[in-house]
Amino acid sequence: MNYQDTARQIIDRIGGKENVLSLFHCITRLRFLLKDNDKADRAALEALDGVMGVNISGDQFQLIIGNDVEPLCKALLAVLPDLDNAARPTKRRNPVSVVLEGLSSIFFADYSGHCRGRYSERYAGVDGGHAMGGNH
Repeated sequence: MNYQDTARQIIDRIGGKENVLSLFHCITRLRFLLKDNDKADRAALEALDGVMGVNISGDQFQLIIGNDVEPLCKALLAVLPDLDNAARPTKRRNPVSVVLEGLSSIFFADYSGHCRGRYSERYAGVDGGHAMGGNH
């Protein structure tokens, strides 16, 4: 992937430089805050080489990139030199979404660990075989 070319194509398809309020990345995704999400051409973005998908979560417009996310983000920031990531807008998010996102992250991590623990107790004999009816 040519990061500079892909960066320019992303900017064109996301509604132009003037539509981007901020940009940052996580491990696999570019996370944009856009002035208007409707200006972004989702189908054209998904068709770009290196873009695995598009997602909108809350007020974030996300491009799923994978392992190339960091160098691509650097290329995008080079194309957007005036971008002030410290000046993120304070959009009001749906309070129900905020609560559900927080709860799901807590319970998913906790519940999945609990399931693995129960599995190992029952099927791996961690409890001395009692869960399987053993007399150890």
